[in-house]
Parts: sequence; C-alpha cells; structure tokens
Amino acid sequence: MIWYPNIDFNEGLILTTNDEYKIKLWNPKLGNSRRTALGPTYGGEIEKLKLLNVSDDSKDKYLCYSTNKKVIGLIKLPMDGNPNKTMGLIAHPDEVTDICCSADGKYIFTCGGADLAVNMWSVNVAPIEQAIAMGGEGIEPFINLIEGGREGQTFQDMNDFFYYSIIRSKKENTTKTRKLEDKKVPVEELPNLMRAMGYYPTEQEVKNIIDEVKYSAFTQMAVPTTHVNIDEFIRLFVNHRPVYGIGKNNIEEAFEALV
Repeated sequence: MIWYPNIDFNEGLILTTNDEYKIKLWNPKLGNSRRTALGPTYGGEIEKLKLLNVSDDSKDKYLCYSTNKKVIGLIKLPMDGNPNKTMGLIAHPDEVTDICCSADGKYIFTCGGADLAVNMWSVNVAPIEQAIAMGGEGIEPFINLIEGGREGQTFQDMNDFFYYSIIRSKKENTTKTRKLEDKKVPVEELPNLMRAMGYYPTEQEVKNIIDEVKYSAFTQMAVPTTHVNIDEFIRLFVNHRPVYGIGKNNIEEAFEALV
C-alpha cells in the first residue's frame, strides 16, 4: 500500500494490490473505490510497490513492483489496466523479499531469499514506451485482452448487449423511432451488462464499479458521471472481471460462506 501520486485525481488516494492481480485506488476519507485496474499477471501477485522518480524534469511517473516469485518490473502511471504499460523480468531464482529505489530513480535494489543476494538494476523505461507506441493506447489494448479480439464472438456479444441496454433504458414497449445518438447507458445498467458477459460481481464489487464511474471526473467537474459509452464498458469489464475465471474452489468457498 502506497500513496498514489497526484496525476489524474485531485485528491489524496491510496493504492493497494490484492491476490487477484488487481490494483486499486481508494479514497481513505470516504472509503470509496476510485479505480480498479488489471495488474501484471506474470510471476504471481504483487507483494511490494515503490514509487520510482525517473528524473526531476520528467512528467512521467512509474511504479516499481516485485511479486512473490522471482519477478520485478515497472508500471507506467496513470494506472488504467493497459498491459502495454507494464513490464517484468526475473530478478532472483526464487522469492524477492524486498525492493527499494535510488533517490534519482536510476537504480532498483532487490533482495532475494535463499540465494542470499542483493542485486542492483539499472532502470531503462524505453521498452515500456516502445510497447505503448506499438500496442497503442486508448481502448485497443483492452479489446486485445478479450477472447478473440475485435473479430471474436465475445466482442460482438458485448456490442449487442450494450446496444440492447441502451434500448432497454429508453423503454422497450414503444413503436416510435428510437434515437441513439449519445450511445451511452446509465451506470445502473452496468451490473446487468457484466452478468450478461459471464461476470457476476458481488454487491461490494457492484458498488465499486458504480463508484468508479460516478466519481471518475468529480474533482474536475464537481458533478457525478451518470452514463458510460461502449469503450468505458469494455475497459471496466476487462479490469474488473476475474483474471482466471471462476473455478470449483471459488464456488465451494461461496457455499461455505452461506452456511
């Protein structure tokens, strides 16, 4: 857990990670979720995070992280779940017990476990910048994370369900011509859209999704966001859905919680 740099939010936020490969931003005063993003999925879940100041004259900010197994890497901010903004490499033959960054942001020091080694790494952010340039920003990297990509059945289903939700929000029982110029759905439709795509969020997860949308531009506009477009829905779905789906163990745990 670390304080999130004031890059795209004009409020003090806390950044946390969990064992589901998610990185979350929280408002510590209100306890509300401000953003959930897909983190790196290689080398296990993130255990250590440090803010890396690349240079004093650079506006770009990065996070340095280590997982519970071998890997260290960088994440470019602002954090949005774009996989092109992350990279990782094997730093030790087994666990990485701790990491720290030099004050000038040029070096990362990692401490191993059974190997009894402390390594010093030179920081080079060029591979991340190249990956962003080649893989693109915007919505395209998120579409590539959907099974089959833009041409796949999942993406086509997302479009169909989204436009049906627009019609549903404008009342179905009518013979009048429907106008869908804005091509947006109310935030209240998001839980149903997620379920239609096979992701069944808990009540807390539903609240987190809606809070994320409502307060996404609140500090700039002073009004909550009430509607989302198809690109925002895709980004939310990719960032919030389970990385490896729902397995038998998850179902058993849910039943045990109800007993």
